[in-house]
Amino acid sequence: PHLGTLRVINMTDGNIGVQGAVHLAQALEASPHFSRLETLRLGHNRIANRGVAAIGKALAASPHLASITCLDLVANRIYQGGMAELAEALG
Repeated sequence: PHLGTLRVINMTDGNIGVQGAVHLAQALEASPHFSRLETLRLGHNRIANRGVAAIGKALAASPHLASITCLDLVANRIYQGGMAELAEALG
């Protein structure tokens, strides 16, 4: 019940890696409880291109994530291809 009031997820330095980012993306996309989420901080997690693509697809696919205005992906080994996929997903 408290997820509905969550405005910030800060997983900076969480060492979640690619698989963690994929699982997080799936959870965010599937749940209607993140509708007030404004900030998603995933810096320094080694999520790489595949992880950022999953996050981007979740953000694009879920109307419950439309309130996110800050996405922190600093220092994640994301290269041009990953950023291109993110930009494409977010349109």
